[in-house]
Amino acid sequence: MRVQKPREIAARILQQRQKAADYVENLLETELPKLSPADRGLCQELVYGVVRWQRTLDWLIARKTGSRTQKETLQILLRLGLYQIFWLDRVPDHAAVNETVELAKRLGCGPQAGFANALLRGYTRERDETRKSLDELKANQPALGWSHPDWLCERWQKRRGAQQLRRLLEWNNTPPKTFARVNTLRADAGRLLAQWRAEGVEYDFFHRDWLEENLSFELKSHPPLATLPSFQQGFFYVQDPGTLLAVSALDPRPGETILDLCAAPGGKTTYIAQLMRNRGRLVAEDQNQVRLQLLRENCARLGVSCLEMAAPGEEVPNLARPHPGSHPRGEGESLAVGRRIRCGRNPHASSVAVPSSKAQRQREWKHSDTIPPFTPRPPRFDRVLVDAPCSNTGVMRRRVDVRWRIRPEEIDRLRAGQSELLHAAALQIRPGGVLVYSTCSLEPEENGEVVKEFLAGHEHFKLESERELLPFADGVDGAYVAKFLKRPE
Repeated sequence: MRVQKPREIAARILQQRQKAADYVENLLETELPKLSPADRGLCQELVYGVVRWQRTLDWLIARKTGSRTQKETLQILLRLGLYQIFWLDRVPDHAAVNETVELAKRLGCGPQAGFANALLRGYTRERDETRKSLDELKANQPALGWSHPDWLCERWQKRRGAQQLRRLLEWNNTPPKTFARVNTLRADAGRLLAQWRAEGVEYDFFHRDWLEENLSFELKSHPPLATLPSFQQGFFYVQDPGTLLAVSALDPRPGETILDLCAAPGGKTTYIAQLMRNRGRLVAEDQNQVRLQLLRENCARLGVSCLEMAAPGEEVPNLARPHPGSHPRGEGESLAVGRRIRCGRNPHASSVAVPSSKAQRQREWKHSDTIPPFTPRPPRFDRVLVDAPCSNTGVMRRRVDVRWRIRPEEIDRLRAGQSELLHAAALQIRPGGVLVYSTCSLEPEENGEVVKEFLAGHEHFKLESERELLPFADGVDGAYVAKFLKRPE
């Protein structure tokens, strides 16, 4: 069997991405095991880099082809070659050109191999002039120069101004760092750090005002995380520190009854259990059985024992039920969590290669067309977290496909579903309880406007705090968190 090289795997992944409605992370997860550990990094860098810089790369190609449309595979190969020439300084020009030409011959573009060779070699001779043109493009046409959709840059500039726009675009095109949260259900920070040192993990302390001391660490270099005994023993969870703001606002306590409405794959859920010290009742809901299985696996590894899980069609005691007659369900039956409202996962977890499933990364979400009128039972949840499905515009550095998938109309559609989830969550909270709403979106329609709409229709709640994390300012994934208190009766 012929050994496949990292550039060939990268090209095939990018071909599959063009044809299938799947995320490159999922495609990489399938293909990377075919490579040696040394080659996996290059393959991943090529795939992510080409997707991030796709629009700018196409501009470079169009300059030499008179904007003529190329064969899909040839366009992908030219993107790969140009990315190595202008964005990967460690790759020699001759390697970038020759490998691309050989790939063209192997992948059905033999007649165009000479054309590819001429285009790429031409750019190696014009490197300095082209770099200057790319810098001018970033300054004068930032959407094109930083490879983002025009409509998205226009709305960000209108809200934040040109300077913050450029900082956000630069952030989105920078490879993400890897962070880990210590899991105190299995080990304290001292024990974890000692084991990391023995395992060859280089780390740095990470501090933010919403984080406990010695909770989050930046991993500077490390062997494959899934191979580490410290990972297998559940001493840590790979997670961006920005995701922990919502749990900090929720402020869970031991002995309480808490609902996590959109839980899988479990980054926030398992941290809630950690703060509860496994004492109390934590109900986690998600609409997808595969994601729930991933949540079960994470809970088993991390030692979470206070959790109850629910999927569509499963009943969780004490949730709201519809008015009699709205559904053919007996008077004493409770509403199945998620039967009418579908939750999806927010993609805060790092894209580091650790055991996961494709469902872990699925982010498409369709909310229900209608929500039936609810009659609340006497609610007993002390705290409820709604980590709502969103546009993911705060995590584009990790989710490289998002910028090309999101559409303006999606934001309004998502907002309607977010409002539905928040309303359903409000029915589950006892008087005096806490409701936290969070997204990884930077869009006001999904954040502050959802909150205003909720407060206008729920007079028993008051807004205690809200906060937005801006990636380029806070150094973490973008996030929005609002905390409500339900007034005592």
